[in-house]
Formats: sequence, structure tokens, C-alpha cells
Amino acid sequence: MERVHLSNEDQAVNDIDDILKAYYKVAMKRFVDNVVLQVTERHLLGLEGPVRSLSPDMIADLEDGELMDIAGENFSASSTRNDLAIKFDRLQKAFQIAQQAAI
Repeated sequence: MERVHLSNEDQAVNDIDDILKAYYKVAMKRFVDNVVLQVTERHLLGLEGPVRSLSPDMIADLEDGELMDIAGENFSASSTRNDLAIKFDRLQKAFQIAQQAAI
């Protein structure tokens, strides 16, 4: 493999290029973070934002069915959670029996 000999000027150019690429990467991430932060603060959490409209009084006035539509879990998630809770209880009892048998 042949070696490539760079002049000092070419090496400096390559170094500066690498530095600028790294800076650009960091600066772009920071810019995107700032845009997201400003949009969130000004539009979602601002005085006219949708988060302000969700007051405790509004939530208290909702019917049970409306609350389930907004925040309730679907049937498959509920049944899966219940099945896992039953299996967990059975496994915990089996573990206790195994611990007693080991003593």
C-alpha cells in the first residue's frame, strides 16, 4: 500500500474540514432541540394552547364513558394485563413453594 504524503497545508485543510463537520453535527442537533422546545413552550403550553384547555373542572364534568374514550385502555390490553397478573400470582406461589421445599 502506498503512503500518501500530504503537505502541511493539505493536512490543515483536512483537519479544519473534520472540525467543521463535527461542529455542524452538534450545532444541527442543538438547533433542532431549540425549535422543538420553542414550539412546545409557545404553542402547546402557551396561554392559548390546548394543554391549558384541559382544566380539572373540564375533566370533572366529563361522563364516565367520555373518560374511558379519552384515557381508557382497549379490551385486548386489559385482558392481556389481567392474564399476566394471574400468571404472576401463580408463579409467585410456585416460587414460595419451591423455597419452602429447599429448606
